[in-house]
Amino acid sequence: MCPAWVFFGILSVAVGSRHSFHEITIGDNLPRCSNIDLVYTWVNGSAGHHAPIQKLDTLNAEGIHRFRNMDELYYSLRGVERYMPYIRRVFIVTNGERISWLKSSEWKVPIEYVYHKTIIPPSDHISRNSLAIESFLHRIPGLSEFYVYLNDDCLITNYIDPKLLFDGPVVPNRNGCYVLDPHGSYRSIFPVERRNAPGIQQYGQYKRKCGHYFAIQNSNLLVNVMLGSDVTRQYPKHSFVTFRRSVMESLEIVLKRNAKDPVRTKRSISVINTEGYLAANNYFPGWYKQLDFDSGGLFAYVPLKNNQSLSVLCNELDRRPLTLCINDILDRAFEDNTVLVPFISTLHKILNDFFQTDSPHVR
Repeated sequence: MCPAWVFFGILSVAVGSRHSFHEITIGDNLPRCSNIDLVYTWVNGSAGHHAPIQKLDTLNAEGIHRFRNMDELYYSLRGVERYMPYIRRVFIVTNGERISWLKSSEWKVPIEYVYHKTIIPPSDHISRNSLAIESFLHRIPGLSEFYVYLNDDCLITNYIDPKLLFDGPVVPNRNGCYVLDPHGSYRSIFPVERRNAPGIQQYGQYKRKCGHYFAIQNSNLLVNVMLGSDVTRQYPKHSFVTFRRSVMESLEIVLKRNAKDPVRTKRSISVINTEGYLAANNYFPGWYKQLDFDSGGLFAYVPLKNNQSLSVLCNELDRRPLTLCINDILDRAFEDNTVLVPFISTLHKILNDFFQTDSPHVR
């Protein structure tokens, strides 16, 4: 098991001299309410009915790993509940599936399901294309102007001040809530890797790349056209993403073609990359994102490849980053349940210890 957790009373998010975001304070100083919503996308990958869709994906969507469910969402929600107590509402976007262990009455934050058919234009296929789903999250009924998007494998592992997400004017109120003005100007953070992303120079050179690669490349070409410039950009980091609903409504016209494909293809466009780099270049009135190369290690990524990956996970949890993405890329040996089940059991024990909770299915 992991060593005892180190608690950071105050965590600075001012990494180097790139930006002046204020310090992250301890949980007792965070507001308990806001008009910020949080959105997850979720697929029940353990149900088996996704297999025909997988066969359509000829661009190496990581096979079974792409949709396998290890109850990561349970621990991600625990992190949101503890370290983001101001979140107004959580929306979980699914294809009509329900989560067996999720009883909304047991959670402090209100949780609602949203089905694909409610937000995605009608089509003749079931979508397992995360980019198609992300392109229409702004259509969620009742969604706030200000929302955070998380993959279900992204864990919140330290306190996140709402000013890091949306920094700007706060509407005065009696409850001390972090209430944002839908008509106000705000800035946020766009965590990126130092790894250069493909652009026009690499177009057509890599025929065996995955759908994610082409989505980033197509996004960069689109951003070039919209900004009228061609520069080298970096891959977005695996972490939270902040959005404004009105901004995403304005981008729907260029992103809606993602809905045409049930899986990611060579034609796909990255939603996060497109919105992020446009916002970082002042494309949207009243909405700016500052690039952050994360030299302070605030946004961790642990690919779960084998049993040794669990030691890396323990070390990262000890370090207490803001977010920690645990991406399932397990070796083929783990397709055998006699190997996979003990791995998941150990993973749950580690996360139960960190979040001081039980595994979802024993509740």
